[in-house]
Amino acid sequence: MKKTSYQALQQAYVFQDLTDTALQDLFQLQRQEIYQKGQAVLQEGTLTDGIYFIVDGEIELSRQGKEKPVPLFSLFGGDILGEVEFFFSDRRTVSARAVSETIVLFWEKETFLNFIDLYPAAKQRLKYSAESRRLAFKLGFGWLAEGEVIHTLARRHPLHLVQGLILPVVLLFASILLAIHSAQNQLPPLLWIAIFMGITGAGWIIWSILDFFNDFFILTNQRVIWLEKVIGLYERRKETPLQWVLSTGVNATFFGRLLGFGDIHIRTYTGQMVLTHVPDPPFFIDQLEELWRLLKQLQDEVDRDAMLTTIAQKLGSTADEDQEYNLTAGEAGIKTDPEIGLDQWSFRTRFESEGVISYRKHWAVLLQGLFLPVILTMITVTLVILRISGSLTIFNDERFLLYTLAMIFVFLFWTGYRYVDWANEIYQITPTQIIDIHKKPLGQETRKVAPLENILGTEVNQKGILGLLLNFGDVTTRVGTSEFIFEGVLNPNAIQQDIVRAQNAFLQRRNKTEQHQRQMEVVEWLSAYHEETQIGQSGSEEPQSEKENDTSSSDHSGPGAA
Repeated sequence: MKKTSYQALQQAYVFQDLTDTALQDLFQLQRQEIYQKGQAVLQEGTLTDGIYFIVDGEIELSRQGKEKPVPLFSLFGGDILGEVEFFFSDRRTVSARAVSETIVLFWEKETFLNFIDLYPAAKQRLKYSAESRRLAFKLGFGWLAEGEVIHTLARRHPLHLVQGLILPVVLLFASILLAIHSAQNQLPPLLWIAIFMGITGAGWIIWSILDFFNDFFILTNQRVIWLEKVIGLYERRKETPLQWVLSTGVNATFFGRLLGFGDIHIRTYTGQMVLTHVPDPPFFIDQLEELWRLLKQLQDEVDRDAMLTTIAQKLGSTADEDQEYNLTAGEAGIKTDPEIGLDQWSFRTRFESEGVISYRKHWAVLLQGLFLPVILTMITVTLVILRISGSLTIFNDERFLLYTLAMIFVFLFWTGYRYVDWANEIYQITPTQIIDIHKKPLGQETRKVAPLENILGTEVNQKGILGLLLNFGDVTTRVGTSEFIFEGVLNPNAIQQDIVRAQNAFLQRRNKTEQHQRQMEVVEWLSAYHEETQIGQSGSEEPQSEKENDTSSSDHSGPGAA
């Protein structure tokens, strides 16, 4: 059942602080507009004339690239459009067009500004959302999944940075005092120590500032993410899907309550995800609960529409839906060849076959394993060449060539063994599982398997300068209370997205199957009731027909008898 425009406004996250009277006043100030599919809603570079609230439909945002517009993401019912320009720009920073028939409420800029100034709490909530959207536009995270939209994006509270700067500032100040003292007393050794302390303190300060601006708490319409970067050391992205969130809570100290920050505890099936020093935690939690509610509401609407469609089809014909059910049930039980991905000798680190994505470890891991045998092979071959050419005279024994040739064979076998071992240590994502396979050359094969339905969250770790430069690291998947790790893989962010997409596809297939089973049970009951009703109606009509026939016969015999 579609909501009215006012009902949609009532449920909007940014207007939760408004009373019913204030919300009615706001509703009276709007102008409802309807945009058809493909119609432009606003154009980049034009003057900011107002703000939009999407009641129903979908609007795609884009920015002009060098040659053509570049799509950004889409907004849906319940989202605000134009809040970034409302607070931070006199001109539109993006273009927007309707992807489907879309209903919006529009307020002129001056009218909305006069209203929102009367309600500071609602204005602060809207500005919090606008700052998140503006930062998301600026950073443009390329690892977001298709259809994923950032609703909240925040750094830690500035107090966290202040706390991190205390030690380096003390170190820098102490170096200055030590330098003054050494200069006054002509103590060169102390001066060098002071210079070293000063450089260390200054570098530490710069590193702390850069590190502060590289950590983010992100809330999208699909998941909660903690993106943490330590420059030159590692990059980590810890996340949990919205559908696995059980409850939330805030832990704030006295200074936290005073300055507006706290630690957010998000409880999931695997434990807790703790986001520390989050600014304005009530806004973050309210947005999370709103997105969770919208996700559940969307699923309920899809289930309801599918139920009505199935009932209508069943009462008319049973062939189509039975065929759909069998197809869906078949998809839910997809089987794959256990040998897929093994014994492939290319240097590719990612390849697909029959719906299975296989990954190998990064080339750096292979080169590390090949380094020693290759070096020994090259040294041995060099000795053989020098011996044959006569340049090497210290080994005159005729058995030298035989020994070295045997050593070359051993080293080449060692090199081949290391390559085969690398090639057959693979990680896989199938339509139903994630798999860790290690097939030892001339040895046993070990295989670890985890169902996609049991995955409760993923995490990416890229450690060290080499890992960041060469873009490889670990992808850790939480399965129940244990962990499933793809170690040393190329582009771990992309692999994380492959896991998320595979799990979403599996859950959709499973939900579709379960939904169809529930629908068919209800439809069978309705069909049985419909048949019983028809039988009852036909049974009640028979005595009336017989009575009419009897009456007709008696009328016939009366005149004849007379």
